Amino acid sequence: MDEVENIRFSDPDGPVSAVKRLGHILEKGHPDQVLENEEIDQALTECLIEVFKEDALSLLGEVPAMTPDWSLYIRRFLEAYSEEAEIENPLVLPDKENGSYLYGFGLLADGVMNSPDLLSGEACRQIEEQIEALFASPDDRGLKVHIHPEWADVSDLYRFSFAERRIFLESMFPPVSAEGLTGFLKADAWGFSGASDFPAGSPVLTGFQGNAGEEDCTLPPLALVGAIFSRCPPEAGNVRERIERFPDDRVFQSRLMDISGMLFPETKGSNDVSLSIVPWSYLLPMAVSLASVQKIVTFLERARPKGRETLELVPFWEKGFLWLHLSLKGGTQTEELLLIDEYVWEFVSELVPTLLESHLPIRTKWYPLPSENRELSLGLL
Repeated sequence: MDEVENIRFSDPDGPVSAVKRLGHILEKGHPDQVLENEEIDQALTECLIEVFKEDALSLLGEVPAMTPDWSLYIRRFLEAYSEEAEIENPLVLPDKENGSYLYGFGLLADGVMNSPDLLSGEACRQIEEQIEALFASPDDRGLKVHIHPEWADVSDLYRFSFAERRIFLESMFPPVSAEGLTGFLKADAWGFSGASDFPAGSPVLTGFQGNAGEEDCTLPPLALVGAIFSRCPPEAGNVRERIERFPDDRVFQSRLMDISGMLFPETKGSNDVSLSIVPWSYLLPMAVSLASVQKIVTFLERARPKGRETLELVPFWEKGFLWLHLSLKGGTQTEELLLIDEYVWEFVSELVPTLLESHLPIRTKWYPLPSENRELSLGLL
């Protein structure tokens, strides 16, 4: 018990101390075994929240006991934690009895043919109204939606790190404001063009480009990021939980078609562009999954399989990133796709086989992740 207490309670050294306590937890073994202890699980959560709030996430990569398994667990936690924020601003929201919360989400578009322009203020307002109508409920009458007008490609979504998400939310709703609720609908201070730079030579810059030189080429997935202002706390059903109830709802799908028609009027709301609403934690892995499908289809068109052949997909690590090697069984042509890390792999390995085998006359054979040379999956800290 004394050991758990020493782990749990912080001292005045701030985030450095939290990282040290985190390291002590990680040293205990594999997360599946260590976190069976509820008190240690809670201690880990408290450490991660403290490091996040103190803007010290970069220290996580320096923890000697950090393993690929621990990094994946921590990545999942931070992905979910960073897409929600409670507003504590008595100047703007004097009602202390009812909390106010921001939930991050994105509109993910697949099948876009031409690079769309920056959204106008009027276009943002119309789309925000459509999304507000989707999420409105009698228990959440103050719900508001903000969409940032700048389109993000896959590399931008990779740069949309935990720190950038917090900056985005703070730019929407600054800590001190006298403008009331309308004041939070302004995010002009933030943009992808001002986000943190890539590490030198990062393959993410070139790994998700369209097929240069090809006419009528479908672009890799694009996204708009935004946030929902709500009076409902997470335990009452956050954005992710509410979204997951929607896919089979005809009204929801119809309104998504309307939004797609507003964003891409040249498609006239057809099925040419597939539009999804997803929480921030899904944006990057789903975008990579859809981009992977595009590249696999292009590869198969070039390889021209005869009959129902087997597509072999072999993941491998190289220079800090996870990749996927493609080949038809017995064939000579190959292709390599960037998957980034194991957090993205969890989505790709589930979504891509389903999408491919439901639309193409092929079988897929997925090889397991290599156990050797595994890298961390903490994301861009």
